[in-house]
Amino acid sequence: MPKQTYGILICLAIALVAAFIAGIPNVLPGIPGIKILGILGWALVLGIVVRSSIMLPAETKSGITYSAKTILRLGIVLLGVRLNFSSIASSGPLILLLDALIVLTGILGVNALGKRFGFSRGLRLSLAFGTGICGASAAVAAGSIASAKDEEVSLAVGTVSLLGTLGVLGFILLREPLGLTDLQYGILTGSTLQEVGQVIAAASVNASALDTATLAKLTRVALLAPALVIASSVLRMRDANLETEASKTERPPVLPPFLIGFLLVGLVNSLGWLPKEVSSIAQTLSIACTAMAMAGIGLGVDLKAVRRVGVKALGVGALGFAALLIVSGAFVTIARI
Repeated sequence: MPKQTYGILICLAIALVAAFIAGIPNVLPGIPGIKILGILGWALVLGIVVRSSIMLPAETKSGITYSAKTILRLGIVLLGVRLNFSSIASSGPLILLLDALIVLTGILGVNALGKRFGFSRGLRLSLAFGTGICGASAAVAAGSIASAKDEEVSLAVGTVSLLGTLGVLGFILLREPLGLTDLQYGILTGSTLQEVGQVIAAASVNASALDTATLAKLTRVALLAPALVIASSVLRMRDANLETEASKTERPPVLPPFLIGFLLVGLVNSLGWLPKEVSSIAQTLSIACTAMAMAGIGLGVDLKAVRRVGVKALGVGALGFAALLIVSGAFVTIARI
């Protein structure tokens, strides 16, 4: 049996338990009440629990690393089936403008706050993309282009998952007291909550709110691709300025191969060339691969390192989420939606 197999099987087992708890759309229902954390959040939590309670054999390390790195990149490539660039055009100028403002606020604002608190680049970008775009998936994708450590990605995913879960509960409780219309409620939830699942959970009060929230959220998800391309290019240029002449030949490509694959899959899906059955299977495989990667990341987490910046990261994430709420709320008021 190949050396990596043992670690990969452990990550697969953790991902399966997470899938049973959180569910997979059209595959598993999940456990009501606690599934809101999402499969990626649960895979991360379970990985950390296993790492903290069991001393895993040394021969599992290579497979765990393989899951956290290589299988993660495969999951990101397959994540491209969630992209539909035509949805940006069909969403209308108001929602597109709002989502662009939200993404800019989330990425630039959280990155600036993280820098102020002395966070590493990997943690700042993972947290910024997770807050501004689409939660755990964006956090791990940004972590890959920023060469973030396992602890940094883990902390970012845990932060956005927790804040998004609290956000769902807050939206549900405050919808009626605030007197929000279905359109306003849908726009606010879709433009601010981190995960697609969280948006659906919060906006399922009626069909009208859910349709608006889904459109706003998926437009945000579509903006992940250009945001990653821009961030990857900026990081490469900054790294180039810091390198010596001798090391410049070793610079990575402008776009990492997995990001090119992500964009190509998104383009193919946007053009309607993927049958619905194939797209559905690819989405499920993407979730499975990313969950295995999150399990691997959790198994590699050093809790001591997380504790050193955990409270600060939660504070920065909360401030970022609050900024999104302010921008979205102001936009709805000014635009008289």
